Amino acid sequence: MRTSHHVFPTVIPKQCSRKAGTFRVMAQEDGKIAVVTGGTRGIGYAIVRSLARSGYKGFVLGYNSDHEAAKRAQAELAEEFGVRSVCVQGDVADAAIVRQLFQAVQESFDNRCTAFVHNAGLILGFSSKSLYEKAPVVDERTQQQLLAVSTNPDVTPSDTELDDMEERFEYYWRVYTLAFQLGMKLAVRCEGFQHIIAISAPGCNITYSPFIWLDDRGQGKAGMEYLVRVAARLYAKKGVNCNAIIPGLVLAGGTLDSIKKSKTLKTATDDRANNTTGRLMPPGEIGDVVSFLCSPQGLAITGVALPVDNGLHLFGR
Repeated sequence: MRTSHHVFPTVIPKQCSRKAGTFRVMAQEDGKIAVVTGGTRGIGYAIVRSLARSGYKGFVLGYNSDHEAAKRAQAELAEEFGVRSVCVQGDVADAAIVRQLFQAVQESFDNRCTAFVHNAGLILGFSSKSLYEKAPVVDERTQQQLLAVSTNPDVTPSDTELDDMEERFEYYWRVYTLAFQLGMKLAVRCEGFQHIIAISAPGCNITYSPFIWLDDRGQGKAGMEYLVRVAARLYAKKGVNCNAIIPGLVLAGGTLDSIKKSKTLKTATDDRANNTTGRLMPPGEIGDVVSFLCSPQGLAITGVALPVDNGLHLFGR
């Protein structure tokens, strides 16, 4: 059984003609197009807003399950920035959903795409529920085990004896590494393509101390960071830059959802923030860095895993 997905009707800004093809011509002549996974809320939506402010005129936005957030994002983008957006629903762990994103690029923007941003991600059992049929089911007991791992430095994943470890590792590999690789291959086939961004996480490369509690998600994002360097070399002569951004403690998305559900996790998050500047970052700060890297000014920066984290990488765990 295939994962269900939903493509919202395109929202056309008020100032644009509703005649067929009119906005498409505008997008071709003077606008840039971006595909952003997980682009309707949290860090992803902040990225989209920053790109819209910098002149991007069209978006294909992937999202997992929050229909209301997707509809709200479309409406706000049209009203505030006069841009066109198409939303595609589904878990990117399913390769068919990644292909659907770029099918939307073909159908709505004549196969024009300037930037691909792979931001999608979730914390199973905390931030979102996957509709992908092969996604592990996280029950209350497993949630408590995961919480113990993430907030106690003396507890390791092996201590929790999670029965679904193999499923979890495969799932996050699909969400991050595989979806990113497939997305890049489809993106570089588009006309006018120039920029690739992967949103990673702390602890996933040798410049950070490893986060013990991030082992399942971390291996998927570590693979994604490696692919960033491969793609930077592979596509350099095509005029495409490829970078990873490593956000710190951002008050949005999975972090916000998780700390709302758990006082223990909120305390741990606050403690980590106090090691640096003492504040959680607004997601717009991540969006502005993405916007710079997806511009002519940022084109010379490529193959980099860039911490945007208030210095969190300097303090270990």
